[in-house]
Amino acid sequence: MRIFVYEFITGGGLLDKPLPFSLLKEGHMMLTSLLKDLIDSGYKDIICMQDDRVERPDLDIEFLPAGPNHEKKRVTCLADADAVWIIAPETAGILQRLVQEACHYDCLLLGSTAEAIRLASSKHETLGRLITHGIPCVPELHDINPWPQLGCVIKPDDGVGGEGCLWFREANELQDYFAEQDRQSCMIQPYTAGVPASLSLLCLEGNCRILSCNRQLFEFSEGRGQFRGVIVNELAQRRPELEDLSIKLVKTFKGLRGYIGVDLILTDNGPRVLEINPRLTTAYAGLRQSLEINPARLIINAFRSGRLPDTGTLSCQVVPIRL
Repeated sequence: MRIFVYEFITGGGLLDKPLPFSLLKEGHMMLTSLLKDLIDSGYKDIICMQDDRVERPDLDIEFLPAGPNHEKKRVTCLADADAVWIIAPETAGILQRLVQEACHYDCLLLGSTAEAIRLASSKHETLGRLITHGIPCVPELHDINPWPQLGCVIKPDDGVGGEGCLWFREANELQDYFAEQDRQSCMIQPYTAGVPASLSLLCLEGNCRILSCNRQLFEFSEGRGQFRGVIVNELAQRRPELEDLSIKLVKTFKGLRGYIGVDLILTDNGPRVLEINPRLTTAYAGLRQSLEINPARLIINAFRSGRLPDTGTLSCQVVPIRL
């Protein structure tokens, strides 16, 4: 099986723009981990596109320089592939457009549907769906009167990796911010105390298995959100309370398939979902060491067999991934 692995940041998606350091580091880490896992699973016929500014992983696969004809080369790779695995940010509809493009070709899409990605990419729409289906979440604020006790967090509707996430402790600070910014493109939520966490899920046809329960290394520094990494399976003991929530979430967002990340806050009153990431997340880079099994093999086997694996007996080693 010929597999086209396309990681947007390292693969030429920003040829005419500067490479953002944090997203580049995450993208390179996820790509390298995935390629190693695919090779060790027996898949040798792999093609990747590569921005010449990015260090190439030292692996025996075909790397195609992105170059000026980046879009045309990507289409050629899709037409030539038996399967495609896309890693890209949701920002500005990038991931959705790439998946829609891939669907025009006769190859196995190792990921979620374009419609599921569209819905999950919007924090507004995601929260609306969560609330409608009774899934606990951090609500959106349409009115900041009265002002929440711990202040407000604002974030872009389609941001990734803590991008543009700000914490305002006083109402006048937020009002000053909106005097210069477009409020419609942002989401406002009450600051919610708790443990920043994430789930790594393997999803298929409305069902899922939890691969890991992770602690997010996320903090606010001078009011700006900073994502510094993740500790894979540090919260494995919380798995029982998160299984029902995960299944309900996946049934609610039809079309989630393959690897999915879910960000949440573990509060004193239980878990609260923040957002869904319909793609590989940074935690993937620590999964193989944590589970002591090859996650790419699990994921592809699920797609090819139409069945989810039994993950109840997998190892849960704690693995830190720092950016």
